Amino acid sequence: MNTTQIKFYEKSLLERGYLKLIFDKLPTAYDYKSWMTPAEGYDVYDGVIFRFEKGTSKLIDRMIVEVKVRDKFYPELILEKIKFNDLKKVRKQMDTKTKKECYTDVKTRLIYINITPEGSFFFDLDKLQKDFEWVEEMHWVSTTDKSKGKVMKSLTKIHYTKGKAYNIKTGDYINKKAVETMSINHSRARQLGIIF
Repeated sequence: MNTTQIKFYEKSLLERGYLKLIFDKLPTAYDYKSWMTPAEGYDVYDGVIFRFEKGTSKLIDRMIVEVKVRDKFYPELILEKIKFNDLKKVRKQMDTKTKKECYTDVKTRLIYINITPEGSFFFDLDKLQKDFEWVEEMHWVSTTDKSKGKVMKSLTKIHYTKGKAYNIKTGDYINKKAVETMSINHSRARQLGIIF
């Protein structure tokens, strides 16, 4: 791997590590099953959470999760339009596959998580999208490779108060072995056709 690929992999592993910390803090009123995409992969999402009625196998909903780790706290957090559209496409693919192969209709939610030095913020994009105001701004093509320069991006800004806060902050300890295990489990689940 070259330097940029190593940085991308390390950033992806970090996102999945924080996602694991958040998985462990989900409300205990439900049972959950979660998977993370492989850190070295190029999936447009970072993980999937299945929520079940407590003590049963009755599936309530599924959440497609995208994670961003920020080194600095910003009151307004950026969501790129291309990322939002990619997440909607993945949801449509998952929903179509579930209906066709499992004969069930399960609600799939899009969740955007930002980990900052002030805490983590969990946004339900389906509930917030009616308020999105898309603007065009210059931003880095890649935060892991600034040599690519800046381009005009379509994005919206979401105020942190619109999210559910968790006390998980940039810099908290991450168990890398647990992250690797969850990534392996995601690959196996994908091979078995459990998730798209």
